[in-house]
Amino acid sequence: MKNLLAIGSAFLLLPWNTAVAQEASVLTKDELLRMLPGSTVVSTDQSGVNRRWTNEPDGNFFASGSILGRGISFNAPGDWHVSNDGKYCVHIEWNRLYENWCALVWRTSGGKFTVVEKGSSGTLPQSIEITGK
Repeated sequence: MKNLLAIGSAFLLLPWNTAVAQEASVLTKDELLRMLPGSTVVSTDQSGVNRRWTNEPDGNFFASGSILGRGISFNAPGDWHVSNDGKYCVHIEWNRLYENWCALVWRTSGGKFTVVEKGSSGTLPQSIEITGK
């Protein structure tokens, strides 16, 4: 049960067990460059805002978002790239806020991926799931 909780915490980007991080299959820069174009990203931030986008091959995307329980939806342009040190970087220009972060990506089950909080920059979403193409 303790290991199951540690794995769940890692997936949700909450404080996590170092052993889980060491077992994670972190993608290399080359793997990210092959996997990210065309992949779909779904994330939720700490305030319950859901966001979704598809990484276009040219490094751009158009994100949509909604606030849980309020029936509010919104859209914004964004861009993504892979940094020289192999991190997935996202920038979204929401109406009055900017989302800007970079993080390592690791493989989860079922052909999906998530970001690793350790070594990231910017404010990461509380949870994020990337579905490879």
